[in-house]
Amino acid sequence: MQLTEMSSQQMTRELAQLEEQRRLIKDRVRGVRIGANPGMFLCGPPGTGKSFTVLEACRETEQSPFLYYRGHITSIGLFELIAQHPDATIVLDDVHSILDEPKAQQILLAAYGAPDTGDGARTIRYKRCDHECTIHFRGGLIAISNLELRSGKERQWQLLNAIASRIHVLKFMPSNDQMTAMMFDLASRGWKDSIGKRALDSETCMEIAKFLVEECRQASRQLDLRLLVDKAFPDYWLWSTGETDNHWHQLVRTSLLEMPVRSNGQGVDRIADERAIVKRICSQFSERADRIEAWQAETRCVEYPTGKSERAFYRRKAELDRNTTLNRQIDTDSSVAAGCQTVEPSKPQI
Repeated sequence: MQLTEMSSQQMTRELAQLEEQRRLIKDRVRGVRIGANPGMFLCGPPGTGKSFTVLEACRETEQSPFLYYRGHITSIGLFELIAQHPDATIVLDDVHSILDEPKAQQILLAAYGAPDTGDGARTIRYKRCDHECTIHFRGGLIAISNLELRSGKERQWQLLNAIASRIHVLKFMPSNDQMTAMMFDLASRGWKDSIGKRALDSETCMEIAKFLVEECRQASRQLDLRLLVDKAFPDYWLWSTGETDNHWHQLVRTSLLEMPVRSNGQGVDRIADERAIVKRICSQFSERADRIEAWQAETRCVEYPTGKSERAFYRRKAELDRNTTLNRQIDTDSSVAAGCQTVEPSKPQI
């Protein structure tokens, strides 16, 4: 069975199994939030909803403040971050690079260690030049990574094992069917961007999700929520505005292959045909409304059932105007060149 043919019953079953895994992750997050555990490490493939699940659990638990940090951080940066938020739950996302730094590993070992003060804090020390800095950390550390907690270097591997022995380590690896169900579930709710300026209805989003899932299957590409939410939905919206020369199918395929899709030459022919249509319409109609009505009537097809947009019309017209200007300049230069006669130097008489 193809993934795009998932029944509602199977989708419900896959979502239920996925929710079981998410509830376990949330339980571990709550344990860190209320102080039952010093931290946790969550790993798994990108675009599976790891960060979303952790942050959702953090917001559901109000016992202590939490801080979300994503991006590059050094060992001293990690120490200073903990120093600024000694009572908070700190969520570190995509920070696997610091796990290869021995200094950062030592800081994490101390942060994940047993309480060594009367108020339940863990003491973290950092030696800097001529003085030593000390933190009494009462919060928790949640680390999220696409990579597992391991290293090829023996010394670092021992330190990472020591870290793993002090916290809960979880792998979140949904199956393809579970990822498909999650994508369809997201699509069924429609889409709106973070600032609310772009939106798509649920029927359109489901069409996009089914196409993306099938394209990923054919390209042997792992399903990724970011491909759907951050790329495919915006690509469709952009195409729907008439601002693209390519169909949204091509835009999505380009995102999957991470390179321009090889053309069969039809795109060039189509653009030439559209320019010819615009040229003919402009010669027949002078009113803007009449031109656009004629344009949409002549460009109706399966991909564009109501015809191409007004913006597409004026884009092709601008291209024609540029070509006309360029041709006039070439003709002018040719006329000037033809009018200039080369005078051969006369030979001296003997």
